[in-house]
Amino acid sequence: MGKTHRKHSPKPHHRSSTTHEEDRAHIRKCGIKPDFQIDGRKLEGGGQLLRVALCLAALTGKSVAIDNIRGNRTGSRGLKNQHLACVEALAEACNAYVVGARLGSQDLLFAPGQGEASDADLEWATCELRGQETKVRRIVVDLPTPGASTLILQALLPFFLFRDSTEPVVMSVRGATHTTSSPSIDYIDHVLLPNLRAFGLPSDSVKRLSLQEQQHTFTSFGNVDYLVQPVTDRSQRLHAPSEAGSSIEKDSTRAIHAHVLFGSDNDRSNLSDAVSSHLLNCLNGSKHITSYNSLHTHVSAVGSPSVEERTYDLSPNRVESVPTAEETKGSHTIYTLLVVTGSDGTRLGEDSCLSWNNKGQGVSSSQCERAPWLAVTDLERTLDDSRMLDMNMDTHMRDQVVVFLGLLGGRVNARDASDLGKVEEEQFKTETRGPHGLSLHAETAIWITKMMLGVEFDADGAGVEQGWLSKQAGQSMVGKIGEESAKKLAAAMDQVKVGC
Repeated sequence: MGKTHRKHSPKPHHRSSTTHEEDRAHIRKCGIKPDFQIDGRKLEGGGQLLRVALCLAALTGKSVAIDNIRGNRTGSRGLKNQHLACVEALAEACNAYVVGARLGSQDLLFAPGQGEASDADLEWATCELRGQETKVRRIVVDLPTPGASTLILQALLPFFLFRDSTEPVVMSVRGATHTTSSPSIDYIDHVLLPNLRAFGLPSDSVKRLSLQEQQHTFTSFGNVDYLVQPVTDRSQRLHAPSEAGSSIEKDSTRAIHAHVLFGSDNDRSNLSDAVSSHLLNCLNGSKHITSYNSLHTHVSAVGSPSVEERTYDLSPNRVESVPTAEETKGSHTIYTLLVVTGSDGTRLGEDSCLSWNNKGQGVSSSQCERAPWLAVTDLERTLDDSRMLDMNMDTHMRDQVVVFLGLLGGRVNARDASDLGKVEEEQFKTETRGPHGLSLHAETAIWITKMMLGVEFDADGAGVEQGWLSKQAGQSMVGKIGEESAKKLAAAMDQVKVGC
């Protein structure tokens, strides 16, 4: 499906004078009838729908047309720079013909294998593979604005893991690494990837090579490199690593890990003790987090390679004295990720990213208290859900695992799908969550994946009987067997004719 290794470093896009009607007319007249026509207002109606659809189109070679892109978003709709970067990187990777790839476009046609070959220069990286320094091709996505680099990875990672190739690549993405509305790089490294490995993804398939960050107003901005080695076993399935019954609170270490990132070394030195004390008080005062006896903190600052690690005892209802936070004038960021690990290696994670501008001098105790409180509150809810659903995945993980399940098949919740009842299905319905606690993002990913891959999900979204990759491998094998049988039959008929 075309080359997968060209350099992709887009320049900033500007709003085109082309209208939505002109885009739609071009799509109609280009002579390509899309395999899938998708209304971008369906369910979540935002970037999740676009990213999943593009990734699966690139993998399957099926064309897709999406209209009303991000149609459920308030304010500006259509493609933003982050979405354009996904479109262009995947289009180049699978040699797609694209209509509507412009800032603000609400209509897009993406047809893999029908574009013109690029003459862009290749970019290379040197990294260690199987104990040897090896030169591999680098895929570069350089966002012109601080959009979330993790959402770019969400679209690209499944493609480079499961494309029909054995060639490893380095994905190099420059963008925002910690934002208020998207999973962070820390979440990818400390929750998503460990969970995928626990579910059966080969341990060496994805590895972070480097991260270089700097503060960009209220966002940490940087370049992150991941080495991706394709999964070549098409029969592989995901699996729950433990028997039914939540393992999260059976971890022998009974420790909560907190990854705290400050916007600068100055913030770390001035605010770190206050934030840690508030975090301890939030955990000690929680009535939902009672199975853990220690807190292990990993404190760092944007642009600094050093990480300060400390361990604290947790004691219910104990109140720590909070030191004064000597805050300086300027922009400040506190990012907090709380991670709990189960006895089977699965992890739950919840985070918060709080930014503000202190225009004067003095203490900002409310922000130092609010940052850890937000993460602890979300962790309480996630642990409650884990107990009630008997599922060791947080909301973000349930969103992210959908595409992997659709491709590989298997079940990542140890509880049997036949045990899922109607009472539970209705119990978790809220304004923001659907049956079995599924978020709107997860429901959207399931809907797109079912449609484009032709697979069926269990009611809780945690299982697929047979993944698309194994179906494709099976069909290929049947085709080969059929060809061999036809050859043998033809040879036998020839012998019969000779005998006659």
